[in-house]
Amino acid sequence: MEQAYVLTGELRDGRSLVLDEAVPLAAGKVRVTVQQIAKPEPRRSHAEVLAEIHAQLKASGHVPPTAEEVASRVEEERNSWD
Repeated sequence: MEQAYVLTGELRDGRSLVLDEAVPLAAGKVRVTVQQIAKPEPRRSHAEVLAEIHAQLKASGHVPPTAEEVASRVEEERNSWD
């Protein structure tokens, strides 16, 4: 058996493997042995992530800018483009 390399990476869809670093070999046929080193976290929905962000902002006392404040900032930025 030739030199063996141990690398880590991420299995994407059952067929795609993205390695954390390049394999120091020329292109060609290789044998791959896969061992799971960490259980994947379940994917959260877009709505769940946004709800968590909004909850954190609310808990921190964040107050979003008003429409007038945003319009003023945009106008100020546009005026600086001269």
